Parts: sequence; C-alpha cells; structure tokens
Amino acid sequence: MEMTFKVISEADKTCQVGDGLYQNPSIDISIGGEVSIPDPANGYSVVRIGDYAFYGCEYVTTVAIPERVTTIGYASFSGSGVGFAKFTLPESLTSIDDYAFCCCRNLTRVIIPDGVVRIGINAFSSSPLSDFDIPKSVTNIASGAFTETHWSNSRPLYELLYKDQWLLGYRDFFDFPQNGHLEIDPWTKGVTGFAYCSYIVSVTCPPTLKYIGEKAFSDTDIREINLPEGLLSIGKNAFMGCYYLRSITIPSTVTNIEGAFLGCGASSYTSMIRKPFEIGEKTFRVSDDGSINATLYVPKGTKKRYEATPIWNKFKTIEEFDDGYDGIDDVGDSATGIEQAAYDLQGRRVSVSSVRPKGVYIQGGKKYVK
Repeated sequence: MEMTFKVISEADKTCQVGDGLYQNPSIDISIGGEVSIPDPANGYSVVRIGDYAFYGCEYVTTVAIPERVTTIGYASFSGSGVGFAKFTLPESLTSIDDYAFCCCRNLTRVIIPDGVVRIGINAFSSSPLSDFDIPKSVTNIASGAFTETHWSNSRPLYELLYKDQWLLGYRDFFDFPQNGHLEIDPWTKGVTGFAYCSYIVSVTCPPTLKYIGEKAFSDTDIREINLPEGLLSIGKNAFMGCYYLRSITIPSTVTNIEGAFLGCGASSYTSMIRKPFEIGEKTFRVSDDGSINATLYVPKGTKKRYEATPIWNKFKTIEEFDDGYDGIDDVGDSATGIEQAAYDLQGRRVSVSSVRPKGVYIQGGKKYVK
C-alpha cells in the first residue's frame, strides 16, 4: 500500500503522514480494513498525522498509529470509517486538532490518553461517540468538540452538558433560559461550547474555574461575566464577536490569553496581572492605526511594565488603580526588568527568587521593610 509523507524537520529526522493539502488523503480512498503507519518512514520518525491524512477514507476501519505521534491534524480522520474495529490513540499524543474525527460514522468509543492538552473545534462532532473520558491533562477544549454526538444528543433537553468537571455546552441553544443567565456549577474547572448562543447575556463563574476553552463564548450577546481569581487560561477567540461585553477584568492568576479578546467590543479592560507577559498581536481588537482603542487599567506601580511589554503597550490609554497590594513583587527596574541585588542590614546578599523573612532590606539603593 502506498502512503505519502511530508518531512517536518531534516535536522530532527521527523515527518508527518500526508502532505497536508486540502482534502488530499495520504492513501487511496478505496483502501479498506486496517491500515498500519510505518515508523520510521523512509528514515524519518512519524510524529504527526497530517491535515486530511485519512479524510474521506470510509472503508478504513482502524489505523495503527506510531507511539511517537504527538498531534492528530486538522480533519485528519474526518469522514473515515475508523472505530469499526479497535482504535487506539498513542500515549504520546498531546493535541487533537479541529475536526479531527468529525463525521466518523463508526466511532462510538475513544480513549483519550492522559497527556492530551488540547481538543479542537468540532473534533468529535457528528459522530456516534457515546463513551469517552476527559483526562486531567486537558486544559483547552474548543467549542463544539463533542456536539451532535450520541453522548450529547442522548442527554435530556434543556440540560447543561457536564463531563469530568468540564461544562461542554447546552443541550439546545434555542431553549436557553429566558433570563439569559448561565450559572456554572461550583465544582467546574473548565467551560466551552457556547459559541453562537445569542441567548446568553450574563455568566457566573465559580472560584474553581481554571480554563475557558477556545471560542467558548464567541459571537454571543454576553454583557457581563465574572472571571475568578484562580483562572489560568482564556482560550483563543473565547470572546470574539462579543460586542455587548463592554468591560472585563483579567485575574492575576491568568497565564494565557492568546487571541482571547479578538473582535471583542470591550471599551475597558482591568488587568490584575502585576507582571505582564508577552502576548500575540491578535489578542485584542486593533484599530486601523495599530492601536487598541480601549482603556487598560493596571495595578498601581505596574504602568511602566505594561508600557514596556509588546501588545499591552498598544492600548491608547493605560491608567493605574490601587489594588491594595503592599508587597515587593520584584527586585528589578520597573521599566527595564533588569534584576537588582538585595541585601540585609548585615550586608549579606539575600535570595531574589525565594520568599524572604520579615525584616529590613536594601535593594537598588532603597530601604524596604517587609
């Protein structure tokens, strides 16, 4: 059986199955039964199932995937016959991309390995999937990942779809509560699956919430949402097209907001983050002149840091507010971030990175009392 491959890295001697071209599978679509992917392939280690690799291969019942594969690409098994026979995903897997197993008519059960971090948009949608678990390693589930599956369609109408501490959506958007309010259960750690639900106007998030998935609330009529301290990640396009959301507060615990507010209508953002990190250009809605036409409120004493950090510094207005913080959260120059040594009153240099005991310290020529 002939199978196409594409080199990913000559230096690492890695490759992917298929050339990744639009709707161009790696094998003849008339091939059926079990398919085994050779590894190595032509001297290269197979680490990725490329986009559309088995797209439309309806007679293929299962595929033996090498243990070094980390990514199942875009629509790689969409419309294929996998699942009719035993189908196993490798333990090395970290990402299941958008539409990866969409419309797989035989796929009723899948074991998602512990180690998978992302499950993409409509990854398993429109399949007869009824048996699956979400491993604890998953931090990002995109909207629609499990919609129109046997699992979701068999749930009672007017019910929120919970699975393994994740809220994955609502059984029927057209019958969303008339008050437009979504209250997420207090034990929930992740939420996704409400894209294009125009009936939502407000959301109450529990303090346990850690992850908001890709496109979780995109193109909704949300006007109000509380993001709790403890939240770690806001997925790509999570609030895209939320034109009625006029203000939002980003908790200090957040470490990822890549692309989260692209196309969001907010006119003001409050960031509780004291040490801003670099973010992508498409995180916020940008004006034609390259600026972000909104006000960014930041904790007292951090304005220079935001002005020195790419993308954050594109906000037209940055204003400080008093967040009540009275500690020393770094020992560097606030504008340059260059670390300065700190000493106790006996002249001994003290640790910068670790927590210091209460006392008086000299750092940067200034006295600090802790």
